[in-house]
Amino acid sequence: MAEADRTFGPRTGSIGPVDGCTHCFDAEYLRIIGGPVDDIPDWLFSRALSKWGTTMDADVRLWRRLTSRILREMTAGTLPIDEALMARKFNEAAWRDWPPRETAALEDICHAWWQAALDRRQRLPQLPGP
Repeated sequence: MAEADRTFGPRTGSIGPVDGCTHCFDAEYLRIIGGPVDDIPDWLFSRALSKWGTTMDADVRLWRRLTSRILREMTAGTLPIDEALMARKFNEAAWRDWPPRETAALEDICHAWWQAALDRRQRLPQLPGP
């Protein structure tokens, strides 16, 4: 998990406002989502993940920025979104076409997470916060 965090994060800079439905997200929320990843409130983070590719533009650049936090929360069991939905969204983001270091990190953490899920006696350590 440490390698995944080094590979994908921290994404402290800003990519600016993201595109999305202004009925679902006001301009301030879109600005926050485009800012430092760990500054996105939990409720807005999970909403952005669930709406990415639907009422929020399927911006792969944004999804890659969110990946470290997605993985941290998913493996810790604190992401309030179904993992199958996250898997579909990673496929929609064409994760296999990302740079080799990123695809390897994603494969490694997902493999370790799956192994830990099969062996309930083992828990994956949480990544330290920023």
